[in-house]
Amino acid sequence: MSNKLALSWLASLVVAALVCAVTCAADGFPSSVAVSGPVVRLGYATYEGYYNDTYDLNIWKSIRYAAPPTGHRRWQAPELPLYDGDRITLAVEQPPLCPQTGAFAVPDAYGFNSRPGNEDCLYLNVYAAPNATNLPVLVWIHGGGHSVFGAAYDPSVWMNTNNNGFVVVEMQYRLGAFGFLASPEVQKSGQLNVGLLDQRFSIEWTRRHIAKFGGDPNRITVGGESSGAASAVFHALAYGGKDTKLFDNV
Repeated sequence: MSNKLALSWLASLVVAALVCAVTCAADGFPSSVAVSGPVVRLGYATYEGYYNDTYDLNIWKSIRYAAPPTGHRRWQAPELPLYDGDRITLAVEQPPLCPQTGAFAVPDAYGFNSRPGNEDCLYLNVYAAPNATNLPVLVWIHGGGHSVFGAAYDPSVWMNTNNNGFVVVEMQYRLGAFGFLASPEVQKSGQLNVGLLDQRFSIEWTRRHIAKFGGDPNRITVGGESSGAASAVFHALAYGGKDTKLFDNV
C-alpha cells in the first residue's frame, strides 16, 4: 500500500468516526453502549445523568414527566409521557423554560433573561446521593407568581449541609395563560388551572418513580418559594384536604 493510499484510507476512517460520534450524540446512546453517568430506567424512557463530585450528588436534568402540552393537549390535564424507546437520553442540561408572562418586569439583579419560552416544558430535575436508599424526598415548586421562572434552583449546597440525607425533585409547570387562564371558553373545552394539575402530576410521578433514585415514596414533602409555597398549600387543601395520600408533609 502506497503512502498516499494509506493516508487517504486513514483520513476516511477519521472522518467516519467523527460523523458517527456526532450522529450518536444527536440521536442518543443505545442501551448497549457503555455510559459513564448514573442511569435510571423509568419504563417509558431511560436517562443518563451526571455525577457532581463537589457535592457528591447524582443529578438528572430535563426528565420528561408528562407528554408535551401542545396542540390538542393545550389547556388539558397533563398526560403520561410517550414511550421513548430503549435509547439512553442524556439528562445533563436544564430544560427549556415554559412560556414566560411579564418577564420584562423582572429586575436585572435576578439574572433572568426574558424570553418567550417553549410550550414543551414539562420536565423535572432530580438530585440524589449515589448511595441513596429509602431517603425522604422534597418536591420543590419554583416561585415566580405563576408566570415566570422554572426549575433553575440548585439545591446542592442545601442538601450537602444536611449530609445529602434527602432526595430533591424540582419540576416545571405551565405558567401564565398556558397554565392559569380562566374563562368559560377554556372551561368548556379544557381544564382550568392546568399549572396546578401539572404540579400534582409531577408529585404522582414522584410517587411512582422516586424509589429508582433512592427516595422513599412514602416520605414526600412538598415545598416551594413564593407562589411555589402557595401552591404547596393549595395541594394540601385540595379536595377538602381529604384527597388520597399523595404526600406526607408541607
